Amino acid sequence: MFYVKNLWSLLKINWKLLLIRSVLAFVGLFIASLGTKIYLPLTVGSGNVDFAIFSTLAVFVPGAIQTENNLNERIGKIDPAINESNYYLYLMLFYFILLLFVILFATLNCVKKFRASRDREIITKTIILVIGDVILMFVGPFFLQIHQGYFQSTGLQNWLVKISQQATTIDYLQMVWVFFGAFLIYCLGVAILIWSRVFNGPYNSVVTEFMSLTKWTYLQSRILWDFLIFIFGIIMILIAPSYSWEVKINFFANYFVFGLIIFTFGTGLAINFFLPFLKKIWNHEKLFVNVLEYENKNKTSL
Repeated sequence: MFYVKNLWSLLKINWKLLLIRSVLAFVGLFIASLGTKIYLPLTVGSGNVDFAIFSTLAVFVPGAIQTENNLNERIGKIDPAINESNYYLYLMLFYFILLLFVILFATLNCVKKFRASRDREIITKTIILVIGDVILMFVGPFFLQIHQGYFQSTGLQNWLVKISQQATTIDYLQMVWVFFGAFLIYCLGVAILIWSRVFNGPYNSVVTEFMSLTKWTYLQSRILWDFLIFIFGIIMILIAPSYSWEVKINFFANYFVFGLIIFTFGTGLAINFFLPFLKKIWNHEKLFVNVLEYENKNKTSL
């Protein structure tokens, strides 16, 4: 009962700050999902989460990987129609699995910090973290579907699919530039999400909670989890039963390229690049009021 009361007090005292942080979090997630939506159809590499989802689709969804066409240009590429119809569900399931790790790491961190300080507000913050990640587990795929709507209506989706399915030098160069732009948009969105300090999202929470648990830096923790998810994707595509080694090799040729390497090892660097600038713009952490300090101050004034 205390934690419900404490949570209510926290919301009542800091509601303006929490509202601002929530807006920042949703803006960050919206921007990050825009970057994701842009690079998803491209075949110059993708995020490690996307690579893992593509590999999982290959295992569980028949025909997820294209196996042939007249010019052999599409062998090993994710079928755009199957990707569009299944990606959001698998992303949500992937977030759910990460959420389980978040709960584990957050609980261990909570117990560790509570034993050291006996500050019960730590437990309240942990509850808020988990609730926020549950919310973003659904909001992230929803934002992607919003982007999908106007991408299709404006023809942008068809253009992205077109340049990803053709093999001309011009199309490939276009993909490279579009990919880099989408990558930076994604990293900026994630940086804003982390800067908000209210909703991290399951993936970022795994990184930050593991960082807190191990005393690693954010960059070290991010690279480790990016790498682990990347390894998971490799295992899934290797065990996919319905595809020949030729198709699997072409799959790696399409997605295990510089884009994936950039996401695996460059995302943490890019986010670390944006975060200091965001914190210089506004350090909203100074506005946070501790519930116990607030109550003690009121008692003293009385």
